[in-house]
Amino acid sequence: MAHLGETIMPNETFYAPGDLGQACSLLSDLGDKAVVIAGGTDLMPRFNRYRRRRTEVLIYVGKLGLDFIEEKDGRLVIGAAATLSDILASPMVKEKVPLLARACGEIASPAVRNAATLGGNVMTNARSADGVAALMALGATVVTASNSGESRMPIDRFVWAPRKEKIANGGIVKQFEIPCLTGADRWVWEKLKQRQGDGRSVVSVSLRAGMEGNICRSIRLVLGAMAAHPFVSNVEDRGSTPGRKSAFPGPYRPGGGRDPRGNRRRHRHPGHRLVQATGRPGVGKARSCPTFMMET
Repeated sequence: MAHLGETIMPNETFYAPGDLGQACSLLSDLGDKAVVIAGGTDLMPRFNRYRRRRTEVLIYVGKLGLDFIEEKDGRLVIGAAATLSDILASPMVKEKVPLLARACGEIASPAVRNAATLGGNVMTNARSADGVAALMALGATVVTASNSGESRMPIDRFVWAPRKEKIANGGIVKQFEIPCLTGADRWVWEKLKQRQGDGRSVVSVSLRAGMEGNICRSIRLVLGAMAAHPFVSNVEDRGSTPGRKSAFPGPYRPGGGRDPRGNRRRHRHPGHRLVQATGRPGVGKARSCPTFMMET
């Protein structure tokens, strides 16, 4: 038996398919025996620390050409293999969906961001996955490819769906389609990090508000890291004027205290404070409050 601290790769086979069709065929044929790897920033530590069950095959998806960032029909399309550093450095992302650029820039360290991918952040679906919360606030759609063709699913549904439903029949996440922010939209991204460590979120708040002049027509607010999955609250067509608190949902209270990944009291208090700070200034006015500046 290996001693603690030794690095062992418990897999026997490694594939690096050169096209998407080949990757889907491999995943379909191998089923549960296969594990997809891209940046490996989450998977490899699990292997090395024996927290991952033994598998027989690793399938590397870094050669499938899924690292693109482009705009199509008013949407920003980001490949699943685009690294967080690529997204952070992209002028197109900063212009069209700056909320996502801000979130990616606060994930882990630069060294990790150079390898970690947006697809991996979503598929790992850890409670502190900031990329998931940002994509949910932006109303992104997840596009998967399989032997049956392509399918689309709103990310709200994707993160809650069983794994066999969202990536069935040799499925793999191909890209994310994100509605671009308009000049009238307002957005917020902020998170409270752990005091020490790699910057994992204790709680995050991401918000997209659709404006019509000085009237807020829709708000999409997402609280991340407070429970197993981010919490989404939508308020649409209320005709809310700036400063009217009814436009903002009440603070989300996470589940019972038996959640092994964190004490609910530890998350609830900062979650209340962040939501209250978001609501006080009024979405229509880009003015500061104790925690945020509403961005345009």
